[in-house]
Amino acid sequence: MCYTFFMIDQSSFRTSADNMAYDETLFNTLQQTDKRFFRIYLWDFVGLTQSEKRLIPDDLLCFDYSYRLTGGGVVFHSPGDLVFSIGGSLSDSFFPNKSKDLLNWCSDIFAQSLLDLGIPVHKKTDLDIVKNINFCASYFNPYELYVGDAKVFGFALKKTRKHFLIQGVLHIKSSDLFYKSIADRYNSFFTKGMSTLLDINQFVSSFKSILISRCDNMSHLH
Repeated sequence: MCYTFFMIDQSSFRTSADNMAYDETLFNTLQQTDKRFFRIYLWDFVGLTQSEKRLIPDDLLCFDYSYRLTGGGVVFHSPGDLVFSIGGSLSDSFFPNKSKDLLNWCSDIFAQSLLDLGIPVHKKTDLDIVKNINFCASYFNPYELYVGDAKVFGFALKKTRKHFLIQGVLHIKSSDLFYKSIADRYNSFFTKGMSTLLDINQFVSSFKSILISRCDNMSHLH
C-alpha cells in the first residue's frame, strides 16, 4: 500500500556511534512493524563510518568513528554533510524488489532532488582512479552521483529475507578542510564536496515532494 504522506526523520546526534545506533534502532523497528522510514539529517562533526564487515585502519582510530550495518568502505564525514537512511519491507509495493532496481530507484530520487535545486549531478560508468574497496571514495558503485569528477553521493544496501536498509551520504564540503592531519596518507580517498552549499530544509522538501509524486503516480495505476 502506498501512503500519500511521508515523514522525514531529521534526528541527528553528536557522535558517529549514536547516529549509527539510531539507524540500527529504526531498522530493528522496521523488522517488527514493516513500517518504512526515511531519515535525512545534518552531520555536523568530523567522524568516520565503516562497514561492520571491514576494519578501520589503526591510524584513523583517533577520530570519532563507528561501524555501520551496510557495506562499502570508510567514509570521511565532514561537518555540513547530509547523511541518510531508508528502510522498507520487500513486500512494500512502493519500493522495487530487486537490489539493482532498488539502488537505481534511490539514486534517481536523490538525483532529481539535487537537480531540482540546481546541482548538476550525473552517474559514471567507471571510476578513473585507483580502486580500493576499503574506502568509499574509491569504491565504485554505478548508481552513485558526481558533480564533475567529484563523487558527492555514496550509498550502500543491506538486505535480509524480508527487509532492506540503505545508508548513504551527500558530501557537501571538501574532506581537505577537516582531515589535514592525515592528508599525506589518505588524500586520494577524500571527497571534494560541492561548490554549491545545500540547504537541508530545501532538500528535504524537494525529496518529500518526489516521494509523494511517485506515490500518487502509483495510485493512478491501480
